[in-house]
Amino acid sequence: MRFFLASVFLIMSSAVSAVAADELRIVTWNIDGTSFNGREADYERFMGLADPDFVLLQELLSEQQTTDFMGQAGISGQQKTSEFSKDSETNPYFKLEVGIVAVGGTLSICREFDPRVDNDDDVEDIELKAPSFLPQDQRSRTGFRGFLWCENPEKNLVLINVHLKSSGGREGAEDENNAFQREGVIGAVVTEIARHSAANPGVSYLVAGDFNVAPQDAKKVGSDLSLRCSNENCEDYDQTHAIAAGDFVPGVTMRNLTAGVGRTYMGRNAFKYLDSPIDNIYAMGPLFEGKRIRTERLEPFGSDHAAVVVTVSD
Repeated sequence: MRFFLASVFLIMSSAVSAVAADELRIVTWNIDGTSFNGREADYERFMGLADPDFVLLQELLSEQQTTDFMGQAGISGQQKTSEFSKDSETNPYFKLEVGIVAVGGTLSICREFDPRVDNDDDVEDIELKAPSFLPQDQRSRTGFRGFLWCENPEKNLVLINVHLKSSGGREGAEDENNAFQREGVIGAVVTEIARHSAANPGVSYLVAGDFNVAPQDAKKVGSDLSLRCSNENCEDYDQTHAIAAGDFVPGVTMRNLTAGVGRTYMGRNAFKYLDSPIDNIYAMGPLFEGKRIRTERLEPFGSDHAAVVVTVSD
């Protein structure tokens, strides 16, 4: 099944030819839930290619979709799905959720950090607040989706799933408020990692999902939080990736494991994202230190996003 894979990009070392028993494989995939058609063959194919230990899914419309995906893919294990929106919401684009699946494993603690805590879910709901290092006028702009946090005791690993605000193909001044929302959520993520890691030494952290901004998008990506778009200039206005890396939060230093895999969004306005992924995986901690890390992009099928697989081995 190797012919389905796009080129393999190496982050730390040479590729290995097969999945070994001691390898850890984590995949992030935006499944385009609004077009979810339940084709069993697509998800069986996904499992054969990805062979994951953990799956982080975006653009789910409900927990039932996660359950259906697992059934069609032949996955056993535990899963948790966010519920940022109310069950009564009818617009599918306002119901986009994220899910974490531990294939054959467990999720011991799951918490949902939500800008709106009045929803009807069974996950511990914590109000998401943009961190204080962001400019004052930006802290109320976190949008409608937060992030899902689940802990895996077997690997001493925290998995965090995000689906940040989309640009809708826009850039520059028309995208600035979207960038503020992306920064607010990812800022809350790294702030919580800093708090948790200070009290829990030895834990590893992985943040994955649809960032909706590519790390190599030179027109958008910057590192100056005070920058604002003006009539004369609007570049380097999105600090999402700098925040994710931990540039503004003491105690957090995360590596982007997917920066070199090429374009991962294959749908409308795909040309806007150059050959850089909007689906990203950041990691830190002993599980990822001094290890071989191989990153693969699966050829797109069953969604307008390509899945990204990270393999960690000794």
